[in-house]
Order: sequence, then structure tokens, then C-alpha cells
Amino acid sequence: AGSEYGSSVFKYITKMKSRTTLEILQMQYSVVYSDLDITWFKDPLSALHPYMNEDAGLTIQSNAPYHNKPGERIIPHHSVDPVESESASNGFERLNSGLYVAPYSQILLFAFSEIVDAASQGQRTEQPYFSRILCYHESRSKPIGHHACEYRPALGMWPSGQNSADHL
Repeated sequence: AGSEYGSSVFKYITKMKSRTTLEILQMQYSVVYSDLDITWFKDPLSALHPYMNEDAGLTIQSNAPYHNKPGERIIPHHSVDPVESESASNGFERLNSGLYVAPYSQILLFAFSEIVDAASQGQRTEQPYFSRILCYHESRSKPIGHHACEYRPALGMWPSGQNSADHL
């Protein structure tokens, strides 16, 4: 009732996730975020432990579909159907804000500030702004291969006024 997928209430609620993460990062804590519809087949803290350090950058779930590749060792859950190609399914907006590990760092504080700001001005859920800010900003971010992005905060965000790069 009012919070159906895609409704204005749904979009408002999804934007609360990144705002809450930003508030926690501002207190200099790290964040592990998992939507309630995520199914864990392993203990989540054990599975995510390798990504829970300040050098790891943001580790985030991908919306990229499972693509059956010969010789690939990863076998999805029986409920996941392979697709013909990744590009035909999700395009460029495949960062999924339903599961991420955000260890506290200045760079992630800046990134979430930009995500929250962009999402507050947009008409969509917060999810597309993760990709737009972290991977496809016209002057400050870019994809690195298929599984990483490089993000640079806007000039003047660092106290020194310099623009330092970090990998997310």
C-alpha cells in the first residue's frame, strides 16, 4: 500500500539507506548493509570479513546476471537462470545498493555524500546513482575492467584542496 516497487514512497525509502550509511560514516564507523531480501548461504560476517578493512574500499553487490561461461567454477543457486549476455540485461547501472561493505574512510565519506546528494535531486531510487557517481561520472570516475571503478572526489573536498584518487 503506497510502497510498491517503483512508487514514490518506495523511492523515498530506498534513499534512506544511503543517507543512513552516510550518517554512520560521518561518525567514523564502517557499515555492512544487507537488504532483507538477501539470502545468505554462509555466515555473512565470515563471508564479508576479507572486505572489512579500510584498504578494501567499497565492496558492493553487482546486478550483473549470471552468464554461463565454459570452465567457470561459480555455480549459482538453482533459482538463478543464466542469460545470453550481461550487456543485454543490466547495461551500465549494475551496482546494487542492496548489499555492500563500506569501511570508514574519507574517500567513502565523500562518495556517499555525492550519492546522497545526487539521489535527493533525482526521480529514481538511489541505486543508479551508485554507478553514476562511482563509475561513470564524466570527469571523476571510471570503470576499471569489469569488476572495479576508480572514483575521485570533486576538487576542494579534501582539506588540502587536492584531488586524490582511490579505487572502490
